[in-house]
Amino acid sequence: MNEETPKAPETPSTTPSRCPEGRRRRRGGRALVALLVLVGVFMAGQAFAGRRNPSDEAIRDRVSWALEKGLDRIDGTDEQLAALETIVDAHFPTALTLRKEARELRMKLAEAILSETPDKAAIEGLRKQLVGLFDRATLELSTAVEEGTGVLTAEQRKVILDKISARFAG
Repeated sequence: MNEETPKAPETPSTTPSRCPEGRRRRRGGRALVALLVLVGVFMAGQAFAGRRNPSDEAIRDRVSWALEKGLDRIDGTDEQLAALETIVDAHFPTALTLRKEARELRMKLAEAILSETPDKAAIEGLRKQLVGLFDRATLELSTAVEEGTGVLTAEQRKVILDKISARFAG
């Protein structure tokens, strides 16, 4: 598991860190953060490799790459990787469905806002639908993250928490 870190599929767009400290703070929390990548899937705002509409397969490959890279940084095992992949597999179809719904709702909202005579009630209704969709997506994500943290050891969770705390510290 801790051999050479695999390269990202489809070479995602990355910007070099301005300082090595910033880069170090992002390491280690990647296993848990990889599950948070699902937020991008849920809300369809993420563009991988400079593309606006990555395929479902490209998104899944990116999630797998992030999981493996994150686990390498906290000395994860192959068994942990397999367990996390199973969790992602269980939640991925729902994520894709929510992604599609979000796309459709955003398009409807754009059309409503930019119509010749915007209807405030219609816009408000679409906004409420988006809030409801976001609620469903975050519930699904929370469930996946909770399951994922159960796969990690107490020490691995502490390392991740320390890194997250350092990142958000004053």
